[in-house]
Amino acid sequence: LDVDPAVVEGEAGNAGRGEAEEAAVGAEPEAEAEAGEGDGEDGGGAGADGAEVGFVDVEVGARGGVEAEGEEGGVVDGATGFEDERFEEEIDVWGGEFEARYRNILDTVDEGGNEEVDGILDEFLVGDGILRGENVEYFQGERNQGINIPVVKDRLKSYLRLGKKVINVLSVFRETPLAAMRTPIAVLYKKNGLVARSSLFHYIVTPHFSLLVRVHEAFNMLPQFLGWLPVAALAVPCLSILAMDEGLERRASVDSYITREAPIALEGILNNIGSSGVDAPGVKSGVVIASPSQNNPDYFYTWTRDSALTMKVLVDRLISGNTALRTTIENYVAAQAIIQQISNPSGGPTTGGLGEPKFNVDETAFTGAWGRPQRDGPALRATALIAYCRYLISTGNTSYATSTVWPIISSDLNYVVAYWNQTGFDLWEEVDGSSFFTYNAQHRALVEGAAMAIELGQTCNGCSTQSPLILCFLQNFWSGSYITSNINVNNDRMGKDANSILSSIQIFDSAAASCDDTTFQPCSDRMLANHKVVTDSFRSVYPINSGIAEGIAVSVGRYPEDTYYNGNPWFLCTLAAAEQLYDALYQWNELGELNVTSTSLPFFHDFDSSIATGTYSSTSATYSTLTSAIKSYADGFVTVIEAHQASNGSLSEQFDKSAGTELSAYDLTWSFAAFLTAADRRGGSVPASWGESTGNSLPSTCGGNGPSCSVSITFNEMKATTFGQNVYLTGSISQLGEWSTSTGSAVALSANEYTSSNPLWYATVKLPATTTFEYKFFILNPDGSVTWEDDPNRSYTTSSTCGGSDTVSDSWQ
Repeated sequence: LDVDPAVVEGEAGNAGRGEAEEAAVGAEPEAEAEAGEGDGEDGGGAGADGAEVGFVDVEVGARGGVEAEGEEGGVVDGATGFEDERFEEEIDVWGGEFEARYRNILDTVDEGGNEEVDGILDEFLVGDGILRGENVEYFQGERNQGINIPVVKDRLKSYLRLGKKVINVLSVFRETPLAAMRTPIAVLYKKNGLVARSSLFHYIVTPHFSLLVRVHEAFNMLPQFLGWLPVAALAVPCLSILAMDEGLERRASVDSYITREAPIALEGILNNIGSSGVDAPGVKSGVVIASPSQNNPDYFYTWTRDSALTMKVLVDRLISGNTALRTTIENYVAAQAIIQQISNPSGGPTTGGLGEPKFNVDETAFTGAWGRPQRDGPALRATALIAYCRYLISTGNTSYATSTVWPIISSDLNYVVAYWNQTGFDLWEEVDGSSFFTYNAQHRALVEGAAMAIELGQTCNGCSTQSPLILCFLQNFWSGSYITSNINVNNDRMGKDANSILSSIQIFDSAAASCDDTTFQPCSDRMLANHKVVTDSFRSVYPINSGIAEGIAVSVGRYPEDTYYNGNPWFLCTLAAAEQLYDALYQWNELGELNVTSTSLPFFHDFDSSIATGTYSSTSATYSTLTSAIKSYADGFVTVIEAHQASNGSLSEQFDKSAGTELSAYDLTWSFAAFLTAADRRGGSVPASWGESTGNSLPSTCGGNGPSCSVSITFNEMKATTFGQNVYLTGSISQLGEWSTSTGSAVALSANEYTSSNPLWYATVKLPATTTFEYKFFILNPDGSVTWEDDPNRSYTTSSTCGGSDTVSDSWQ
């Protein structure tokens, strides 16, 4: 259905109550629907003279106008020339007939076999005039391949819902300035069959740009079944109804979509894991690649963060009964034990190297320039493996948990304890500062790590003392109306970022005793207010979202100022917007109530404009109204995903902000994982508690906690070397190894830009601001011996600008 509704024109020439020819509405970019002249007994009945309704460019604007002239040539508007009662009567009669007819069809489908369904479809599609010409042949060809009764039922149900909603939609338009259009609409409605009846919606909504910008989505959202229908006739009608009533699912039901997509998403994840994944050739066992894409962009690496989030999904599924995943998880455990020990540009195993964001797929260090360190990875990996330990303990494998898994967890927790109060790059690898996502992940890891240590008879030094300090620092991200996702930074962003929504779903606790603001639970006042601010920030940024009202789902990106790939919606961010709402619905259901405060009131106003602050019991009508509307809102984000993903179920990183087509890395592992977690939460499947109720208390004072300001210093050293020699940097502060020549402590310089005429070695290191230190370079020779440059020691003082950067250029002395 790759059809652009470039222009659709319709003329109803003096159509009275006489006979009218059947409207021909085609699926071509330009099509004309013409109702011929008729001399009915009321020959002066209103007609549409030269009615023109056109699509110009759904990304730029829409033009549309209808001038209806009665017998005396007067313009028909809301006040004159329209027979309201007749129009309403026609609507009521047809709506009732539609519902009765297709409910009967559904009953027959429920009870009958393939032959009965075959007959129904013949009558429904061909007999009702929905199919004509080559569309009939196409349908027959598809049907001869066999009928999937559940799919047919879903698609027929969508027609039933269409019929049930039509009256409500039209009643809304009766109050609009488009009243002048109603007479020609009524004539077409009365005189033509189902196709023309559907096309009336086209005439109604065309001048509404807010709906037109979504037309291209309709072609993707409508099921394949609609490939047999005239596209122009049904794309806008269905979408119009959906925009007016978010409770109506836009394609097949979200349930059906999830049923189809979930196994594809799981397979997509497994395909991206070495060494048996079909999309992971040459990847070491248990290593998770971000995407099979190896150019434009090259994501054929393993990121600690992405891998951990993905593995947590698999562990949760293992716990839910998919035991086939256990081997994959154990391969991951083995791979992480190796990767943790690899010295890299961020340091060695005990000197900061665990903050290295990504590695090569053969379990070697990636030494190219990158935004490093990223301090969320160790915390997220600890969380995934703690969940696996719970499973191992429950199945009698405590010994394996203690001897094999816990050492990896312990190293990660030690890293968090040692480095949480230092800045680092955010999850988008762009902002060097303090990231809300990172600190939430670290707080959770230390809380559940302390509990797991006790359960395994181990120790977690600093976990219990540092987690409250992190929670203290997290309170600084709340601006009063939304989460400022990155602080201690030097940029011009507003801080409205999907970072915050992803944080909320990562620290969701199914056993939380309240909608706690302190731990930023999904149902908390702060996170609901933040959800609205962040999602609304994309309404005016992407053409694909233009004109969509608040309270209706939109495509969500990383942050409004994004320029990567020209700045587009991301699948995983849009899914996160849905997942936070599913989490909140779960929490409200468990608590038996929801609370509306002055902080969350703007969020709830989108679903009930008259809602007041207060606590609403789950037995109240207000609770039911709100939760039903919010569930539909959440489903809308999932429907956006369905609309823009590839037909084979693949999920890339992004989709185009104008055209809606997939962009950037294909088959993104994190996108698949995000789909599965959103689907699970929607279905009520939630992970075990991480201990929020024991980790939500703040110390009596929070002053003085948090990371100190840091700056990035690039050290350039000009030194000609021979094959096998490597240049290192060491110095008087811990970040430079405290004068150690160990490869796990000193900073390794890169020779990526080295040439014989420009023998450059370089490294970028994050150092505390306003700090004076001494440093020196040395060469590590192939035989392991060390060659120092000559005295004296060099010295440098970093600037006081948070998030700043500088370059120090030296030559071997």
